[in-house]
Amino acid sequence: MTVADLLRAGLLRPTAAVDVVEGRDERGIRRITVRVADGWSFDVLPDRGLDIGGAWWRGTPVAWRSPIETDPGPGRGWGDRFLGGLLVTCGPDQIGVARDGALHGRHSATPAHDVAWRRTLSPAGVSVEITGTIDDVHMFGRHVRIRRAITTSTVDEALRVHDRVENLGLEPAPVALLYHVNLGAPAIAPGARVSIEAERTIAREHTQSVPDATVLPDPIQHTEETVFAHIGVRADDGTARAIVTTPDGRRTEVAWSAGTLPRCYQWVLPTRGGWALGIEPANAPLFEPERESEQTRAVRVSPGEVIETSVAITYG
Repeated sequence: MTVADLLRAGLLRPTAAVDVVEGRDERGIRRITVRVADGWSFDVLPDRGLDIGGAWWRGTPVAWRSPIETDPGPGRGWGDRFLGGLLVTCGPDQIGVARDGALHGRHSATPAHDVAWRRTLSPAGVSVEITGTIDDVHMFGRHVRIRRAITTSTVDEALRVHDRVENLGLEPAPVALLYHVNLGAPAIAPGARVSIEAERTIAREHTQSVPDATVLPDPIQHTEETVFAHIGVRADDGTARAIVTTPDGRRTEVAWSAGTLPRCYQWVLPTRGGWALGIEPANAPLFEPERESEQTRAVRVSPGEVIETSVAITYG
């Protein structure tokens, strides 16, 4: 019987559980753990902008976790504090060179407030939604507010993140956003194919270890990374997609709102012990020539204006 059959028969209630874990996990992070029957299990991180840490699909790990076991705290660089996770949000102040202890902007170092969750039962199944607000605000100027909703259910195989970004300030505000979706083994493996339909692909740095954006290499014995930009990404019905397929047939799809996230970057870390793939939908340039101009470095959002973004991750 399916989960829906069991629900209709009144035989199954705990098909989705939300555990609000007080204190901190083994890596020093406060978390909200979501578990859905025959679906996603994942950790939502209120102190890191409501990003997503560990994530499992039907018990199989999907997210990449960095080799850093614990966060040493403020005062250390982002390279000392980057714990990985399924989703690290970059921005909204900037997505370029890492600074202030955060990965490419302040979002992932900003605690969320008004965090809440709800579980909804219907004849078809169970859905879970985690919501919260993240503010990028300065006492004498900028005030950008992100209202985030993370949803999953027993009838939808996707884990979805939807952001409503509003300029509450009195002046136009530059808003740069990049959604760093981090995949690790076994969702990725040497020889996995990466498919992103785009007009062209360029590399930020040319390396021998990752000569091609479409195939993941074997692990290497030294530290090296490669970042690709996919230019002119194809979008069907307003949705762009990246599909990663391992040699044994495991398939991960990252889909996003192309209207508000028209760019896509790809991060490959082939180093043994840290081996990772990042799929990174974005609304602003990460390293192309447009980054040299303040007018094109980020989207300018007028006072009272709202932009909405969405990212969905499916594995199977």
